[in-house]
Amino acid sequence: MVETDRSKIIDIITGGATPVSFDPIDPAAFQTGITHTTRTTPNIGGTAITRFAKPKSDSTGGFLGGFGKLIDFIDWPAAGIRSGIKELRDDEFSWSDWWKQGGGGPFADDRMMMAEVMRETGSPLAEEGSLKEMGAGLGLDIATDPLTYFFGVGAIPRILKSAGMVPDIVKALSRAAGRSSSVKKSAELLAAADKVKATNSIGAAGKALEEIGLPTGLGFMLPGTGRLGRHIVEKPLNILSGGLVSKAANLARAKQVPAFATGNDFFDVAKYAPEIASSMRLLKKGDDAVSKALSKSGVPELLHAEIKQAAAIGQKAAVEIPWRIPWSTPLVAAVAPLPGTAMRLATQTKVIGAISNALNYRAPITALRRLGGKDPDASLAAIYLEEAANMAHIEGATLRRKLLGVPGSRPFGYRGGLYRNIEEGSGANALVEKAKRFDIPNEDMLRASDRPTYLENGMLNPELPQSFTRLGSEGIEFHEELLNWWKFAGQSIDEAVGTKVLPGFANDLYAARYLGAAGKKILGGEGVEIAAHNGLGGSPWKKRSYVTPGHYEKMVAQYGEERAADLFSQTWMGQQLENVTGPGATGKSIRDQMDEIGENVLGKREYQQLFSNDFEQVVIRYISDMERGVRMKSVLASLENAGAIIKSTPGGGVRMSLFERIEHIAENARQFDANLQAHRRAAQRVGELDNLSPDDLSPAVLGRNYAGEGDWVMLGMADDLNAVKRTVRNLQTGEGSWLPTRLQKAIKDLNAIKVPDDNLNWAAILEDYAEVANSVAFQVASLRKVAAGIGAAKESAGIRTAYGSLRNVNRDLLELESAIAQMNGLMARAAMNDKSVRAAQQMVRTLETGQIPSNMMPEMKAWAKKYKEWIDLDNLTGSTVYMHAADEAFLQAAVNQIGKGTDLPDLAYLANKVDEVRNVDVGPVARVYTEALEEATAAADQWAVVAPELQNGLNEARVLAQKDLLTSDELFNQQKYLQSAKEQITNLELEMNRARRSADLGKRISAVDNQEDAIRMLNDERTLRGFQHGYNEALSNELTGPWLTGYQAVNMSENADLFANAMYAAAKLNDPKAFAEWTKGYMSLLNFWKAQAVATPGFVIRNIMGATWINSQIAGVPMGSHSRIIAQRREASRASQAAVNDSEYLQHIKDTAARAGTVPVYPVRGDWRSGTSYVLWRMGKEGKGSIKIKGLRGLGREFSDTEWKHFKWIADSGIAEGGQAYSEVVQAVEQVQRKKSLAPWRSNFFLYRGVREQNERAEFMVRGALAMHVLQTGGSKSNAVNQVRKFHFDYSEITPTEAKIKAVIPFWKWQKNILPVLVESIGTNPKAWSRLQQIKGEVEYMSGEEGVVPDYFMENLGVRLPWRMDGSQVYLLPDMPFRDLNRWMKPGERDITGIKPLDMATRIAAEAAFPLAKLPLELWAGQLFFADIPLKGRYQQVPPSYRSVPGLMPILGALGKAEKNRQGEWKMTDSDLYILDQMFPIMGRLRRLIPGEEKYEKRWTTTFISTMLGGGLRVNTPEEQRNQLIRMQRDLDEHYRKMVDVEVRKV
Repeated sequence: MVETDRSKIIDIITGGATPVSFDPIDPAAFQTGITHTTRTTPNIGGTAITRFAKPKSDSTGGFLGGFGKLIDFIDWPAAGIRSGIKELRDDEFSWSDWWKQGGGGPFADDRMMMAEVMRETGSPLAEEGSLKEMGAGLGLDIATDPLTYFFGVGAIPRILKSAGMVPDIVKALSRAAGRSSSVKKSAELLAAADKVKATNSIGAAGKALEEIGLPTGLGFMLPGTGRLGRHIVEKPLNILSGGLVSKAANLARAKQVPAFATGNDFFDVAKYAPEIASSMRLLKKGDDAVSKALSKSGVPELLHAEIKQAAAIGQKAAVEIPWRIPWSTPLVAAVAPLPGTAMRLATQTKVIGAISNALNYRAPITALRRLGGKDPDASLAAIYLEEAANMAHIEGATLRRKLLGVPGSRPFGYRGGLYRNIEEGSGANALVEKAKRFDIPNEDMLRASDRPTYLENGMLNPELPQSFTRLGSEGIEFHEELLNWWKFAGQSIDEAVGTKVLPGFANDLYAARYLGAAGKKILGGEGVEIAAHNGLGGSPWKKRSYVTPGHYEKMVAQYGEERAADLFSQTWMGQQLENVTGPGATGKSIRDQMDEIGENVLGKREYQQLFSNDFEQVVIRYISDMERGVRMKSVLASLENAGAIIKSTPGGGVRMSLFERIEHIAENARQFDANLQAHRRAAQRVGELDNLSPDDLSPAVLGRNYAGEGDWVMLGMADDLNAVKRTVRNLQTGEGSWLPTRLQKAIKDLNAIKVPDDNLNWAAILEDYAEVANSVAFQVASLRKVAAGIGAAKESAGIRTAYGSLRNVNRDLLELESAIAQMNGLMARAAMNDKSVRAAQQMVRTLETGQIPSNMMPEMKAWAKKYKEWIDLDNLTGSTVYMHAADEAFLQAAVNQIGKGTDLPDLAYLANKVDEVRNVDVGPVARVYTEALEEATAAADQWAVVAPELQNGLNEARVLAQKDLLTSDELFNQQKYLQSAKEQITNLELEMNRARRSADLGKRISAVDNQEDAIRMLNDERTLRGFQHGYNEALSNELTGPWLTGYQAVNMSENADLFANAMYAAAKLNDPKAFAEWTKGYMSLLNFWKAQAVATPGFVIRNIMGATWINSQIAGVPMGSHSRIIAQRREASRASQAAVNDSEYLQHIKDTAARAGTVPVYPVRGDWRSGTSYVLWRMGKEGKGSIKIKGLRGLGREFSDTEWKHFKWIADSGIAEGGQAYSEVVQAVEQVQRKKSLAPWRSNFFLYRGVREQNERAEFMVRGALAMHVLQTGGSKSNAVNQVRKFHFDYSEITPTEAKIKAVIPFWKWQKNILPVLVESIGTNPKAWSRLQQIKGEVEYMSGEEGVVPDYFMENLGVRLPWRMDGSQVYLLPDMPFRDLNRWMKPGERDITGIKPLDMATRIAAEAAFPLAKLPLELWAGQLFFADIPLKGRYQQVPPSYRSVPGLMPILGALGKAEKNRQGEWKMTDSDLYILDQMFPIMGRLRRLIPGEEKYEKRWTTTFISTMLGGGLRVNTPEEQRNQLIRMQRDLDEHYRKMVDVEVRKV
């Protein structure tokens, strides 16, 4: 600004000079605060306005303010080239003119476009001012823009960025670091990965990109091969060349794809480049067409996936020029990470970090990722956590969609009985709608959910509610549909989680039960995992405490009697509960039984029902809870499979859950079997004792045999025991001369801590060892049984002496058993890797599980052929799990024979062995008992005088014997428990076999039987995933909190809490707390206001235009993708009509469900989701790899089966739904049915809802097109979710702080999220922004420049259009996303705090605030916030939009808000009308569309276009110009007064 001569101003004020002698002040002195485009002296009515010195124009032909300077800077290279072309075509090149015309970029005076260049150099492109000239000029602007051909670090990195695959680059760098043999190189690669993670910039990796096959430095693409060029250049050239151009271009594209992008770091891209190139052309024909072509070319099937992935990525890329700008690699590496680094440093400060945490739902994940070099493994885990979060979102949304289903079509008047024309919906929507149609109460729906339709005998269940039975067969069918929905819910949840988490209830039906108010008070159940809401308590993820007797038996088998008794109960209030289903069941549900018992015990008046009876509320809560739980389970499974977490034991080891469950149940089964055996033995002893009397006992015999330490039985045992001790000692040392030589050598090597000779035949050694060990073990076991028998006999006879020897014997036996066990373990570990031993293990496990292992060793093939005979033998002997030592001996011998290649032994041999074992097992004990009792009988004859004392002893013996006796009920229960345990073991063994073959790490670990294998599997996976360190128990922390109990974070010692919070964020469990009860009215009003705010066609169109601009210009989505995704949805909707009537397809659904044991889900007419499944089925049935869709023109009508599969996933997952229009207008109380209302004061008013549905379709188009683009470019489903979240946002991710902000700023989520997207795109895709300048310049060149233009036109990115309306120029004020960036860069009307960033934030927040929040302040101030529009409070006529509403004016009059004059006309103040306009946006728009005021009548055309067509048009009328001049005069006066005040004013 030029310095003003203030002395002259002072002279004028003080009278020292006259205005006549005052020299005009330099115009630059008044430039501050004035921004307009006037280039000539303003003229009104022929009178020139000369009162003030006019400042120079701020316009250079582009946008104004900071935003304009930014665009000028981006367009600088293009502007320089255009200006250069102009000068080169002139007679003489002028550097001065070149600078002024655009070469000076943001410092130039003007900015020439190519249409202007060509016209001024005598070569107009078309008729001057025509649309053709404008279009041709724009084409040349794009062609001469260097940014058109500039792609930064490479074409493939740009594609990977577009597909959201930046995390894949991080993982590739991490894996490369792990493979590197150089410590220095590994550190460099990890540092590069850290930079990419922290900044989300591929170029930040610098030269390290070469290690994973990506180019470095800045480069350019071959013209004509880019997204647009391939259509207008490459295709025509390809036709002329007979296909050679595209063939060569595709081959070049194929060679550009790095191996890691295919999912296989070692894939040879160069070798298979021709196949990749040919696959690019075939992708549109379908997946099968590509596979057939590859197979025909001799490509192994294992490589088909890599080639298809490379083709998907390469086909979208431009061809790179094989030249890089010298020295650009370090430049890119230095510059690229700057924005991300700045953001990271900012968030690390306390203030900004706190704000970020408050406003970023995934802040914990971000914090974990930014650990970088401090903890590279934790930082990499954050990448996997992001992916887990994305997939968890999909799993949860898919489940919700499946359970909710779709509503049927319900035309107006259907409640009057016109049911035949109703199209039934599906899922919970259909149930609720049918219940209302059948007039079935909510309570009956819930109570009918967990009781069977028919009893076991085939009779109709008498406990069914009368509201069902009165409907006859229709009610019975509906009840079956209700039960099937609950069954389907359980199956869907198991499918989503990937394991059986809801296995059902024995002799019961599954349906959700939630505690009501009384139940929460009585049972204290809010639920641990998920907090209660909607007044309901409990959690469907918790095990039920009160169960049927049948289910209790199952739980006893699983947990054991003591633990099951703690966890479950089959009684309520002391009374037995009954089975709901099965033989003898009454058909009465558990909850009904509990209510009935409660009423009988406490009385109907005192008893309160425990569970909620509101079906709709329960279903809504249930779906919400299960969705949250599925998200958390999905996160846990994803992280477990990545090796970031493990299931852990209380001792800190890796938990093999399936193996441990089998072991635990097997232990319970052994206990049940032992109880039964003890009962049988006790019954025998009691029977024998019952036959004795004191007269039958012989004390002399007892005294002779049992009085002292040296009785003959004990002496005999001592001799045997010493012999066994010597044998075990020789076996342990390997010194026994009777041991085979090779066994001696092996044992001595092991004792010397020496690695056994590799040449040893461990199969033979184990055969020798097994023979010896089994013999010794059998001797020890026999001695143990004899000792037990002696002890039992002495107790039975009442003898209390001579226990010393028996205690010594038992002690020695314990030591021997321990020694043998240790020896067994030593030998087993030594021979663990021997091939024959592994074969033996497979044989044993096969016998135990009844299943042949999938990885059957070759040596086992012959044995496997006889597998059926083994099964028959198992059935014969009755033993499937427990095997005696004799069986082990046989198996060892069999293994030895297998190793030698001989045939298997005769199966009869094993049967004989089992019989021998059975005989030996019982014999010794029986003999000891018999001998002892005989001797006791003889002794009793000599002791008749002490018969009473002996009778007491006999009674004591009977008591001892009876302690193991079971009652008939106990005996029956033990038998049932044992049978249930065997059944569960069989099922778990099948599950273990499936787990061993699973691709999921967590499942494979669950099935191993030792820690070493589990840790090896874990570390192998971590290495593959790019983690740098293996599992370290000392560095791994137990996670705490709901859902995380029993899990351990691998190597997260210092960041375990942060990791846990990140997991909750990933699963969306950090929900904001519900607002207080008193705020519900406010929130309802806010919801109603938002429903109106988005309920215009113009909003829908603006939404489409803005989102499409983001997709095509920033996210890289081809424009044609939008029409294609809509065409697919339309075709799927049409297909659903055919699917409903296709009997073959319906039978296919039924048969498929029957084979899988699931509930069939039939199509719904008009539901495009179910129509998608039908399209795919029909394509498969007809053998088509692609189909054409009617209604599309050109070559883009063909859709491959791959594209349809992608579309089905998009449809099922809901990734393309849940946008702003739906999410911002919360459905009241999360209704199952999204019903329309006839009440205009409700947010679901049918007009609002109708427009909103169109908006939802528009959002589906842009979200679906982006997701499809990512998937077709080779991105994963997680990448697709990430890109949709990034560019179109996840409106469900709300932090507690944001929930409060949204209560004041309704559309906060959009306004917060769009700014980072726009700012980032300036660096990643600058050509999108230069296009704005080029379009504006070309459009405005078609019309003449005006003298006075309102500031707000240009401040809001106004573009002068080549049209006039009523003689005045028309301007377009585009309401596009980039306008949100401009809001932060344009100056405000006035200062608030004097701190510009704070002033801008305050202004933007106030502009976006909910009217109810800001109206009181505006009314108090008497004017609108940040707008020079006063609220005077003066009365005026009531607009027709309000005046025409029946009954409104009398109500307003009664409230004192309206007055009627003597002519009977209603009048209201401008303030009250403003309140109505703000609180009822739809009425405010009607006020403008049906104008009754002059100012609105003049703007009717532009208002109509804006409201109905989304066009932000403004007309620069004489009134607008006059208002602008007044504003300019006021600003000048204000500025002038300020100068004077600063110089001379004193108070």
